[in-house]
Amino acid sequence: MVMEISNIFDGLTTKVWDPSNRGKYFIREDGCKPTAIDCSLGLDIVREDGLMATLTLEKGHVGFYTWHQRFPEIPKNAVIL
Repeated sequence: MVMEISNIFDGLTTKVWDPSNRGKYFIREDGCKPTAIDCSLGLDIVREDGLMATLTLEKGHVGFYTWHQRFPEIPKNAVIL
């Protein structure tokens, strides 16, 4: 079964990445080294209170990243994905 991002998120109000609204990389710090995840191809949704999240689809995996900091600093030791 082939999944397409447009079908997965049908019914949600989404926007493509706008570099003036958030950074390209989401920083995840749950391991030994921080990970910078490229979210530039994801779709953004914004809650009524302004909190933004990005939905991604890659190789059949759906990602959901909540931006508490829209422009995070990328740590020098981060693994870039």
